[in-house]
This record gives sequence, C-alpha cells and structure tokens, in this order.
Amino acid sequence: MMHPKRQMLVGGITLFAGWFLLLAMVIELIPNIVWLSVVSYALSLIGFMIGILGVVSLIQIRKRNDRD
Repeated sequence: MMHPKRQMLVGGITLFAGWFLLLAMVIELIPNIVWLSVVSYALSLIGFMIGILGVVSLIQIRKRNDRD
C-alpha cells in the first residue's frame, strides 16, 4: 500500500493531467476527439478518487496515532 502523502500527490498529478487535457481541447491546442475526452474524464475521476483515498488514509493513521 502506498504512503498516504504519495497517494495524494499521484492523485493530484493525475487530476491535473485530466484537467490539462480538457483545457487543451477547449482552447484547441489538441483536436477534440471523443476517446480523448473519455480519457481525460477518466484521468480526472481516477485522480480524484486516489487523492480522496490518500486523505482518508492519512486521517485514519493520525486518529490511530492519537489514540495510542
């Protein structure tokens, strides 16, 4: 299992990559292709989920350490 801070970093980078692809399509740096739109949506969704899992893991670790 990844360290929670690393999970948040990977999630943030993946989320940013998805947003950057969408931005590039909106300002027409790259062509607006359907499969590319699906890939950028998937990157955004996966990045968000990984980041949230990292935050939840970090909260659980800190709660466990406070109890001990």
